[in-house]
Amino acid sequence: MGLEAIPLRSVEYGGIVLEEFDIDAVIARKPAVVLVDEIGPHQRSRQRHSKGTRTWKKLLARGIEVYTAVNIQHLESQVMLWHKSPG
Repeated sequence: MGLEAIPLRSVEYGGIVLEEFDIDAVIARKPAVVLVDEIGPHQRSRQRHSKGTRTWKKLLARGIEVYTAVNIQHLESQVMLWHKSPG
């Protein structure tokens, strides 16, 4: 038995078509748990849940546990900023 995949939704942004997380499809499915690949960075459209924080808060409010994958490069860039900060 594998994991069910919710299809991404296509949106136009800046003259190009992007695929992004479809929160409405997830909410309609009503899963107990959802795994979201990089919850914030790929949501660029002006949809009602365009910020990653709002997305997972909306899911949590509906009783859906949210897990996310993180690109290690994002963490590495934050470490570099931390090392450069004074103090």
